[in-house]
Amino acid sequence: MKRQNPINPFDLLALVLAGAMIECRSRPAWAVLIAVSALAVGLGTFSFATAITQFGGLSGIACAAIGYIALLCIRQSGAGRYVMLGALLLLAGKILWECATHRALFVASDSRLVVFPLAHAIGLASAFGLWLGTSTFQQRRRIHQTERRDRSVATTVTVIP
Repeated sequence: MKRQNPINPFDLLALVLAGAMIECRSRPAWAVLIAVSALAVGLGTFSFATAITQFGGLSGIACAAIGYIALLCIRQSGAGRYVMLGALLLLAGKILWECATHRALFVASDSRLVVFPLAHAIGLASAFGLWLGTSTFQQRRRIHQTERRDRSVATTVTVIP
């Protein structure tokens, strides 16, 4: 499998914008997302699309970044959560549309780039998996901290007769 030469500027822009938003929240999460999504998209493409001879991969990683920041923001309060929910639904709709039509939504039809919605779906799935894993870890950590704090409070209380 050869890497495709042209880079879609929409993929690059999406990756930079979503990546900056993720990095502001957590630099380690951004690094893990890049590693996980690149590995998942690459291996998924290699495993499930053996007929593909040229593949860029940036679009799958960009979908992972957009999906991850949208999932992070959905859990927050305020109007931004609805904007990010809309972005997540639009991304899922874009992937479904590309699966149904076999055409890229944001690329000119005369372009040398060929749409590969499986990579987009794998990217989004890797973002969801990472988000689910980190959310579960953070929830368990909060419970553990609360239990530890409750135990320390219980042991320091003394009863004066």
